[in-house]
Amino acid sequence: MAFSFVASVNAADKIEGAFGLRLGDRFEPTTHAKSILHLGEGFEFSPKKPNSAFSDYLVFVTPQSHLIYQIAAVHHEKHEDSKPPADHTSQSQKCHDVVEKVKAIVRQKYQNGGDGNSRILDGNREIRFTETECDANGCEVAVVYLDEALARQAGQEEFSGKQKKLLEGADPTGL
Repeated sequence: MAFSFVASVNAADKIEGAFGLRLGDRFEPTTHAKSILHLGEGFEFSPKKPNSAFSDYLVFVTPQSHLIYQIAAVHHEKHEDSKPPADHTSQSQKCHDVVEKVKAIVRQKYQNGGDGNSRILDGNREIRFTETECDANGCEVAVVYLDEALARQAGQEEFSGKQKKLLEGADPTGL
């Protein structure tokens, strides 16, 4: 399912964060990084404001400054034992239904009922929904809150850290 519509948020309805966390705030990880749904490596957290539709919550921080650049909540639908392992029709539909409900809530909050079939944009910040992914265990889908500027900063900090580590103990003589 591809999304093509992009909507802008009214000035009064700013995307600041979700589930009790704010994009741009400092977050000190206390767990090992975990990767879900090709979102990259994030850290699990227990939200101050959990939503019953989601079971896993991840926060993504810049490697050096530990600023929150992405917050994700994941919905899981386990495989039904009565179905063949390759049949994900029911789980995929349930994931789709959850996404549609969450989109309706987000549209109402940030767009006053506008069309939110795609990302909802607010300057460098956005809310987007992942594609439903299925495997033998079931299906999952996520809602993602992202600050693009901080995501770029995370990439720069990661590169800088790798460069520094690479150069540790390197002999620059004659180069």
